Amino acid sequence: MRFKDRYCDESYIVSDDERPIVSVKDSGSSRQWIGLNQNKKNVVKYRVDGGIVTSKEESKCDYAVCVDNITSDTIYLIELKGCDYKHALDQISSTLDKLIISPGIADCSVNGRVVLSRGRNPKIRCSTEPQLIKKLMLLKGNLESKTNKLQENI
Repeated sequence: MRFKDRYCDESYIVSDDERPIVSVKDSGSSRQWIGLNQNKKNVVKYRVDGGIVTSKEESKCDYAVCVDNITSDTIYLIELKGCDYKHALDQISSTLDKLIISPGIADCSVNGRVVLSRGRNPKIRCSTEPQLIKKLMLLKGNLESKTNKLQENI
């Protein structure tokens, strides 16, 4: 089953179109993830926290962005965070398990993205970071983090 087939409730879909720029931003904050959709692919932006996952007790990331690549999807799990990098990694890992691994979502690559409002010491690695990187690599994806703004081609 593909991601967009499993998660199709309009109550948590923020946008579903071929717009050239897909942006994820917290209101009142400078943190932002920007996806440049130069090939005009269909892109679906989902609200995960308070959308797909409504439980306040569960750890989850803020948004998911699904890029339709005809035979497979590229999924970005995005967390916009103050400065707690370890907690952001835990949220992405938990979301990955709940939304992709447990339901058996296939034909996709999954990427984790963390946008922090304050920088972190890049030489200090969290103990959970290598585990998350390995999980994402098995799903043909990767992990990236930046301060304030992360922009990439999708």
